[in-house]
Amino acid sequence: MSKEVLSLFKANVTVNGRPEEVPVWAEDLDKALEQAEAEYGEVQRVRPVVAE
Repeated sequence: MSKEVLSLFKANVTVNGRPEEVPVWAEDLDKALEQAEAEYGEVQRVRPVVAE
């Protein structure tokens, strides 16, 4: 049994005409983009969150 490891990404999207950065938990960058597009429509950018 394998456990799915999710990483935190931030997606820049437009919500109600305003740009926002929203969190997206996904396996990789491509899946984060897919999830953000499915939920918010057009996505300007997706980036990984790096722990400091």
